[in-house]
Amino acid sequence: NIGLDLLTNSKNTNSSSELLYIKGRLLYLKDNKYIIDAQEALNRSLQLKPDNPLSWCALGNVYLLASQFEDAVFCYVK
Repeated sequence: NIGLDLLTNSKNTNSSSELLYIKGRLLYLKDNKYIIDAQEALNRSLQLKPDNPLSWCALGNVYLLASQFEDAVFCYVK
């Protein structure tokens, strides 16, 4: 929770693909009620760095948790 709080309150998080990836991972691992927030963080990460395989995989995991199987497969193939 401390790490997630630091990332959420940091001014630099939204301009760093890597920090957004970590934030997205922490959110979806924390609880299913944060899936939308995780999806937003990971999509932002991919806007900043579209070739980041870790973000694509994490986004696929988020879609899998949300039962959006076609979207999950798309992310995993990327």
